[in-house]
Amino acid sequence: MFTLTGSFTIPLELTAPPEQVWRLFAELPLRRTWVRMPGPSSTVTHELDFRAGGEERLTNTFVSGDIREHLENRTTFLDIVPNERIISTYTAFVAGSLRWVSLVTVDLAASEGGTRLGWTEQYSFANLSTPDGSDDVKHLVGGTRLRLNGLVAACSALDHEV
Repeated sequence: MFTLTGSFTIPLELTAPPEQVWRLFAELPLRRTWVRMPGPSSTVTHELDFRAGGEERLTNTFVSGDIREHLENRTTFLDIVPNERIISTYTAFVAGSLRWVSLVTVDLAASEGGTRLGWTEQYSFANLSTPDGSDDVKHLVGGTRLRLNGLVAACSALDHEV
């Protein structure tokens, strides 16, 4: 069996300027407004050391019916250029088992309306939940889109603060 690999890019136009978008990535209280794990917020842990060589760790327990899964996401920041670029790797674990590893590049550029963001993710699945992995990829891309929808909402909230 071959390892399932691939990539996708999600472009966004955000209404906040790059400096404000950057704060949403770099400052833990702001990051918590849009980077979330499935499951109740009362059981989540979220640690962030936002610098090249630093790490982010999120954990939570997700309960669906009688199924209880411990989720963990570990990120290492490889390259950070303030207000311009973030390159990181992250590993996703479900019930202690490695599900996938991703290399993520986030590019930020000033645009007439605020910030043009590009999220490019290259993934490699170690364990699939379906034989061909199609549901796994849909879950990954869909989850990323939901997270970025949270970023859009967080930018809008920042716009109203200014």
